[in-house]
Amino acid sequence: LDAATRSVKDLRPTEEKLMAIAVSKVMLKLADITKFSYDDTQEVKAILDELKKSGKGERLPFLDSENRPVYLLHKSAINNALVDNALAPDGLTFQQLFEKAPDLKVLAMGSFATLEQDATLENARAEMNRIANCQDVFITENGTKNSPVVGWITNGIIEENSKL
Repeated sequence: LDAATRSVKDLRPTEEKLMAIAVSKVMLKLADITKFSYDDTQEVKAILDELKKSGKGERLPFLDSENRPVYLLHKSAINNALVDNALAPDGLTFQQLFEKAPDLKVLAMGSFATLEQDATLENARAEMNRIANCQDVFITENGTKNSPVVGWITNGIIEENSKL
């Protein structure tokens, strides 16, 4: 019981620190995000090549024509789906990949959260903890998926800012 109590008390300074940091101060701004416009006919290999060329990580945020979030995929999830389904990425479209690996589409649509611009990093952390497999939060104009993205918070940003 004492160990559990100490553990909970140890979390409070981190929570307090994250509550004091506005997402707008540390988020990746829309202009700095390597984002992808979503189209079912896009070839998986072309998108992976574009991600590699950008040199900006392993995450693929897909936004619609109005910059609203559609999907968030990690390169590793795509690679796993390709391997699990014995698929070659050459010529394969995302629509075909999602048909062969429907769990990947579910993951792409549901593994991110959205928050409003006045949220804190603690709010972002809480949302990530609430949603299974969530490591990303899009900051949108009104906090919903139906609103344009203005920024992006990753689990790495939260981890970096939670250090005491």
